[in-house]
Amino acid sequence: MPNRIWRNAFFVASFLVLMLGFGFGEAASAEGDPTPTQAAAPKAHWPLTTYEFAPLMEGADIQYDFIVENKGQGPLTINKVQPD
Repeated sequence: MPNRIWRNAFFVASFLVLMLGFGFGEAASAEGDPTPTQAAAPKAHWPLTTYEFAPLMEGADIQYDFIVENKGQGPLTINKVQPD
């Protein structure tokens, strides 16, 4: 009888290791909440990336505000802006 218990325990343990090896254990976690790094990732989106100014006098001060949207979940930081 004890031999049968050990054989059944070995079978169950082998089955669980096999199922986890094929990724069945990760399927449940993939359906749940995303990992914290994915959830907190920002994603910058510019609806307009260029703007053509009307002809101007040389030396005139000009200004245009570009809109940047954060389509991600984390905070978006813009560290450096360079005009072309």
